[in-house]
Amino acid sequence: MSMKILAGGSLGVFGLAILASVLFSTPAHTQEPAKKTADQATTDEGKKIYDKYCAWCHGEKGAGDGPGATYQIPRPRDFTSGAYKFRFTPSGDPPLDEDIFKSVAEGFPGTSMPPWKHALTEKQMWAVVHYIKTFSDAFKDAKPKKIEIAKRISPSKESIEKGAKLYKDLKCWECHGDEGRGDGPSAKDLKDDWGNPIRATDLTQPWTFRGGSSHMDIFRNFTTGLNGTPMPSYADTNSDEDRWHLANYVRSMAPEKDPSAATLISSAPIKGPIPDDPESAAWKTAREGFLPFMPQIVEEPRHFTPMVTAAFVRSLYNDNEIAFLIRWSDPTESKDGAAVDAFAIQFPAREGEAGTKPYFLDGDEENPVMLWLWKQGAAGAVELLGKGLKATGPNPKAGTFTKTVASYNKGEYKLLVKYSLKDRPKGTVSFAPGAFIPVALQVWDGGNGEEGPKKGVTTWTWFTLEKPTPVSVYLYTVLAVVGAVVAQGWIVRRVRRS
Repeated sequence: MSMKILAGGSLGVFGLAILASVLFSTPAHTQEPAKKTADQATTDEGKKIYDKYCAWCHGEKGAGDGPGATYQIPRPRDFTSGAYKFRFTPSGDPPLDEDIFKSVAEGFPGTSMPPWKHALTEKQMWAVVHYIKTFSDAFKDAKPKKIEIAKRISPSKESIEKGAKLYKDLKCWECHGDEGRGDGPSAKDLKDDWGNPIRATDLTQPWTFRGGSSHMDIFRNFTTGLNGTPMPSYADTNSDEDRWHLANYVRSMAPEKDPSAATLISSAPIKGPIPDDPESAAWKTAREGFLPFMPQIVEEPRHFTPMVTAAFVRSLYNDNEIAFLIRWSDPTESKDGAAVDAFAIQFPAREGEAGTKPYFLDGDEENPVMLWLWKQGAAGAVELLGKGLKATGPNPKAGTFTKTVASYNKGEYKLLVKYSLKDRPKGTVSFAPGAFIPVALQVWDGGNGEEGPKKGVTTWTWFTLEKPTPVSVYLYTVLAVVGAVVAQGWIVRRVRRS
C-alpha cells in the first residue's frame, strides 16, 4: 500500500504500476453503506483489494516485506505486530478501527503511503481495514479505549517558553536537534523495533508530519507515543499541561502556513554591493521561494530514499553580478569521505527560445544545461556543462563566480553564490532583466550516500530578474499627490466662498 508520490518521497519500481492505478482509476461509487463491522464477505473483499494494491509494499502476509519495501525509508508497516504509530489509544495498545481507516484514507506525507481515498470507495477502505486486522493476534478480543484529549492551552508566549524548557529537560534535542531539524547526536543511529533505520522528524517542516501537524495532533503523539519507534509516550511522566506546552513549542518551530511550491523565483534589483551576510536587511526583505525535491529514480543508479526534502531560494542582482542565497535542512554535515554534501543550480546552457526547457536531468546533447555546482570542502563553486546525467564536465564558456560562502549550523545549510554578469559569452544565458529563464535545483546528502546520479532534484520552474522601477514612476507619483492636494485646496476655497 506504499509508494512515494510526494515531494522528497520515493517511488519503488514495483510502485509504478500501483501509482498509475491510484491516479487514474475511478472509484466504483455505490449507495451501499460501508460496513464498519467485519463479516466474512467484507474481509474477503478486503483481501482482494489488499492483494491488488497493498501487498507490493506490505507483503502478502502483511509483514512489511513486499518487493517494494527494500526501496523505502521508513519501511512499510509490519501489520503482524499490531503496532501502529498514529492512534488515539494508549501507548502499546492496538489502534481503533477509525485510526487504521484514517491512515488508509489520508496516507502519510513524506513516505511512500499515498491517500487511498482518491482510488477506493469508503466501503472498500473499510474492507481493507478489517482484512489488515486479521494479520495480528493483537486485535483478537481487543477493545481499544480512546484517549481523552485534555483541554487545549493556547500557544501564548508564556506557554511556548515553558515548552522550550521541557524540550531541553526531556532531551528531545538528542534526536530532533536544538532547532528541531532532526540533527540531534542520537539521530543517525535511530532504529525501529525491527532494527530498521528510522529518521528523526524535522520539526521545522510540518508539511512532512505523518500523523498531522496541528497542535492537537502533536499533543496526541506526546500522549500516545509512536508504537514501534523510539518516540515514547509522556502520558505517565508529564501532565496534560506540560504536553500542551511542549506541543505549542514544537509547532512554533515552523511557519503557521505550509509553503507552496514556487512557480516563479524572482531576483530583486539592488543599488550598491550585494551583501555577503545572509542576515543583512537586503537579504531578509528579498522574496523567498520554496522548491521541493524528488528522488532521481529515472536512470540508473536510482535513488529511492533521499534525505533533503526542499530548499528555500532568494536572489538579488546589481549592474555587475547576480547572487543566490539558498538554505536547506540536512541532519548531517558531510565533508569527508567519498560522498560529501553538495548543491547545484541548473539553467539552460544556451540562450533559447522563450519557454524552451532542456531535459531536467542534466540536459542532453542537443539542449545542454549550465550547472553551478558547490561541494562541501571545495574552494568555491564551479560551472559545469551538462549533456546528460552521466555526461557532465567543465563548461568551455564558463562565467566567473565572484563569491561563494557556505555555512552549516544546527542542521541547516546556507549557501551564497555570486556570479558575474559582465562579459557573458555570446549565445549563453544573458540574465537580462525581464526575461524568463528556466531554473532547477539539485542536492546531495553525503551522509545518506548520495553522489553522482543519486541525488534529489526539482522540476524546472521560472526565474526572472525584476526590472528596476524607473525614477519617473516615483516622480509621477509625487506630482500626482501634489496635484491632488492643490486641487483639493482649490475646491475647499471655492466651497467656502460660495
